[in-house]
Amino acid sequence: MKTKGIGKMQNTARFALPPLITLIFMLFIYKRYDMYPFGTRSLSWCDMSQQTVTLLNQFKDILDGRGSIFYSLKNSGGMNFYGVYFFFLSSPFTFLVKFIPKENVMMFCNVLVMLKMAMSALTASLCFYHCRKKLDAPSAVLLSVMYPFCGFVMMYYQNLMWLDTVYLFPLLVISLYRMTKKQKPLMYVITLSAMMLANFYICFMIVIYILLFVLVYSIKNFSGEYASRVCRDMLISSAIAALLTAWVWLPSFLDYASSGRGETGVIDTIASSDMVTNFNTVLPMLFCTAFAFVIICIDIISGRRRSVRNERTLILLGLTLIPFFVEPINKMWHTGNYMSFPCRFGFITVFLSLLCCAHALEEPVEYKFSNVRYYAASAVSLISIFCCFYYCVSVCSPENEDICSYSDTLWGNEGSFRQLLGVFIFFAAAYASAYVFYKKGYIFKKIFLSFAAMIFLIECISYTSIYMVHPAMTNADTNTAQSEVYKLSGRIDDDDFYRVKSYSKVYNNNMIGALGYNSVSHYTSLNSRDFMLTMKRLGYSGVWMETSSVGGTRLTDALLSMNYEINGGVSGEELIYEGSEGRIFKLPEYLPMGLLLEGGSLDECESFDEGLTRAQIQSVISSSIFGEDVTAEYSPDIPKEPLSDGKYAFITGERIEYHIDIKDEQTVYLDCYDGFSNHLTEPIFDTFSVTVNGNTVKPSYPINTDNGVLRLGDYSNTTLEITLDCNKNIECASFGVFGIDTGRLQELCENAGAPGAKSSR
Repeated sequence: MKTKGIGKMQNTARFALPPLITLIFMLFIYKRYDMYPFGTRSLSWCDMSQQTVTLLNQFKDILDGRGSIFYSLKNSGGMNFYGVYFFFLSSPFTFLVKFIPKENVMMFCNVLVMLKMAMSALTASLCFYHCRKKLDAPSAVLLSVMYPFCGFVMMYYQNLMWLDTVYLFPLLVISLYRMTKKQKPLMYVITLSAMMLANFYICFMIVIYILLFVLVYSIKNFSGEYASRVCRDMLISSAIAALLTAWVWLPSFLDYASSGRGETGVIDTIASSDMVTNFNTVLPMLFCTAFAFVIICIDIISGRRRSVRNERTLILLGLTLIPFFVEPINKMWHTGNYMSFPCRFGFITVFLSLLCCAHALEEPVEYKFSNVRYYAASAVSLISIFCCFYYCVSVCSPENEDICSYSDTLWGNEGSFRQLLGVFIFFAAAYASAYVFYKKGYIFKKIFLSFAAMIFLIECISYTSIYMVHPAMTNADTNTAQSEVYKLSGRIDDDDFYRVKSYSKVYNNNMIGALGYNSVSHYTSLNSRDFMLTMKRLGYSGVWMETSSVGGTRLTDALLSMNYEINGGVSGEELIYEGSEGRIFKLPEYLPMGLLLEGGSLDECESFDEGLTRAQIQSVISSSIFGEDVTAEYSPDIPKEPLSDGKYAFITGERIEYHIDIKDEQTVYLDCYDGFSNHLTEPIFDTFSVTVNGNTVKPSYPINTDNGVLRLGDYSNTTLEITLDCNKNIECASFGVFGIDTGRLQELCENAGAPGAKSSR
């Protein structure tokens, strides 16, 4: 009975220590660098700030009863939030935002990352317990803690939803073990279903891993008693999991298929890729697991025999390492395109390396103990620890901009790679020296593990400084400002339907929806291609998968029921709120969602002819809605004739000048557009320097954040001299200067009526 009680205590410690150590270390880092919950810094950056935080706040509104998960007017003018939830937010931890104020959600992401890392340590410990029976508890604890501090988590934690697949993967490994060893498929069905619910598109990579597992298992166990049965059970169980979760992945996949992500073909993308990966970025993901790779390499060199199961794991590790070096195979794992974040399956490779490492640590060692050898080995190991600590302090500082390149740009460079490679070699040498002494029997296993734990602690400090602390320090002011913006929430007292726009891209495209206001802005991979194309042709900004409310005209703003503008700049606006976080204006023109047309017809607005410029589209809209055209298109002093294909060509140094007599009230716009794309940059960006009456309105147009029609200003009874200086050779499909008679537009909007009622505007 006493032995049984001790065994239970050891198992409890084995499972409890890894998540506890993870939590304690992360809390130490947060305390040390003034990060939430001890300070005001957040590790949020990149997609966590642009997507996760804002979408969490939109989901908080749904939990509070102020929205619907099936349809949201806060995104893209109206879209299904169901797919967005399962693409970005599907996690049990997500529901914690119910209890967090909106302005603190960005800071609370520190806690969410920490909790998911602790969960990863727990599931890793469970996996080592079930799949590595001979592994001693101290080794299991050390390897379990290494998993949440791996390179994948360090580099990709800002995609918060991916961390759910990180802590679920060890459970999948257990389920595959039970499937092959005990022919019990239930856990496999449950785990695969949970992974599908957590993140269905990362699950595509899980499916690839499962296929590789089945292939390797079939080859290594071809004549085995249960080989055919395991393959059959795997196929049936996978089909059951797919059917059980079809209500999630099928509608989400249909949303994805109609999004702008499908613009580039899979085969074309793979065929056009380089043969070698961007190793400056992808290889550092493996550097954080130096301990495992050092032991695996030494174990392979030693030529020790392995069991069939351990050989399978080693082969799978080798197969998942290939995409880290061969770019076409890497892109195949990502269905052809990843834009940023290459090797999104990296957590699989890392955990397989830890499993192989665990196998090496299971093997007994014959000790050749002597005081001389013990003291010499200990001295060398201690010197290695001190050297690692010195190297960590001198090189792996969050203020070292070179080594922290990834945390600024999402991409490593040659300089950062050299420094990270040096760090890896340093730590690898320290691990190798201690491990060799242990394998030769010069030091006991507990001594070796103690040395390894101290080195790993220094390693954790190094990599958290590079990948977590650096962005927290760099983005501290930006994150504080983003949190302050939520004070704009609830400032509009209006019971009618309306949308809110932003005058310039000061905030993220999902921010308006996160504030609780209806918006046409949106940024996720589920943004509809048709919607993105339509908004671009209406004159609004957008790059990659983003649609912005920046741009457009006063006519299209009115048409889309945009009744309010944050930080506006249109004449005639009425200020309704002002604070340090921004201002909210009421726009002078507004049309209700439903209109009773008296003089217009929507026949011509069913679809816009592809040959129309954006100025001509404004004319069509005005004539269709009001029965009269409130737009005027202007010609330059020297008329610009289109080419035979309808495009306009410009050369570097060319100057285009306009002299325009403005009568009454007009808002004047400049247009330069060359069709829809889902690229981060376009050839026409930075084409023109724009001057109006001798004053520079825009030193560079179009640009990434402002590529809709450019508002040159509001004028009345004056003469404009507009100068466009061309900075590059380009061709564009839509070009010109046009104006909108805002005085007449306001009259028409005031007289426009909703069905069954007359507008009070």
